[in-house]
Amino acid sequence: MIRTWTIDTCVMYEIGKNNSDAITLLMLIKRKNDFIAFDFEGNIEREYRTCLKRISLCRDCFPGYDFLCEQLKYIIDRLATKFSSKINRKQKETLLNKHFFDPDDLVFVSVCNSTNWKKLISEDHKHYSEGTKKYLKEKMGIDVFSINNSTSHEFWS
Repeated sequence: MIRTWTIDTCVMYEIGKNNSDAITLLMLIKRKNDFIAFDFEGNIEREYRTCLKRISLCRDCFPGYDFLCEQLKYIIDRLATKFSSKINRKQKETLLNKHFFDPDDLVFVSVCNSTNWKKLISEDHKHYSEGTKKYLKEKMGIDVFSINNSTSHEFWS
């Protein structure tokens, strides 16, 4: 099975902070020849590039900036696989209205919904509450993992 991960922008910020689990996640994805999901519209790539611009303003806060620059280029050139952003109106309204979901994160859920792997990595606990994760799993088949949980999971065996 081709495994295509959906990775929230907050993971890129963690790589910029030299978070060892975030770096390990990226290295595991590369070693397993997995892919990273992007949308045809370019929203995810734009978010990743905005992340780079923001962290370039405070390199003391983000010692992994140079590493992230290298890795992002590699991701875009070699690991990016593009998908449609597919989410129906009811799912969108439920996430936004019942789960107070951040509209900026809908692109990650939409793209993840289009992949065969349906694994989303995020550290944004306020947007992926337990109730939201339960809804995504039960109604859309999407598993949401934190960086730490994703690197210790059995799918790397």
